[in-house]
Amino acid sequence: MQIGIAELSIIMLVSIIPIIFSYKVAKRKTKHPIAAAVICGVLVFNPLLMVCFIIFLIFKKDLETM
Repeated sequence: MQIGIAELSIIMLVSIIPIIFSYKVAKRKTKHPIAAAVICGVLVFNPLLMVCFIIFLIFKKDLETM
């Protein structure tokens, strides 16, 4: 089974959406939002863990503002 350019571009587009979402959520919740986005990018290959990670970020308390 070969993956064509069209399929590869769709896979990349679908995997970018959760990475951007996790970065936006992690900006409010953590001191290192880029690291959270990278972790989500790795977890894209395992969707169940990715969803659990995003749910964890959503329910985490916000950072205190100074």
